[in-house]
Amino acid sequence: MDNKIKAYCNSCRTETNHLVHGKFEYDNKEEEEIHRYSIVQCLGCDSTSFLHKWAAPEDIDREDDVVYYEEQFPKDPDRFPAYEYLSYDDQSELPSILYYLYDELKIVLENDADTLAGVGLRMVVEGVCVYKKIAGRNLKAKIDKILELGLISVNDHEIIDALREIGNISTHQIKSPSRSALEAALEAVNHLLRTLYIVQRRTKSLRKK
Repeated sequence: MDNKIKAYCNSCRTETNHLVHGKFEYDNKEEEEIHRYSIVQCLGCDSTSFLHKWAAPEDIDREDDVVYYEEQFPKDPDRFPAYEYLSYDDQSELPSILYYLYDELKIVLENDADTLAGVGLRMVVEGVCVYKKIAGRNLKAKIDKILELGLISVNDHEIIDALREIGNISTHQIKSPSRSALEAALEAVNHLLRTLYIVQRRTKSLRKK
């Protein structure tokens, strides 16, 4: 058994050789997921960490090469920078239903509750539809209606519809989006809220002056 692997070191802040002190492998046959857990030690600086690598069915290509996602503890705050939220002044421009939804979204993101974050991102879009009184048989139809009413651009529609898909995976498949997907989805939500509320309200305020 090979007891050395390449992994990112939070102390060296680069990929280095690591000694594997122990590992556990678990294949979830029902969900077709692969999980690999390891206790590793950097051979450069001797720091130890807990490494979790996992892959879902869609991460295995036709030649059976597995593409793993990787999570390491303790986390390096510089490798995983903080999410970029709306400023307090911007958030205060939102209707109360969206203000509190956005607050709850920040809580789950900051606590690495990634599956709940995927659901929360979708709920913000649902909240927009509720507040705007957008009718439709499902969220996709409602997003299409927002475009039809001219409230968003075609590009915005594509981004928000992708956000809906992330929420669907979290809600119906109980799967966590990747960190990069959550960052992109949060950016899309921020853009949607700025477009529909913040910019509009501030524009109206300027007109009154």
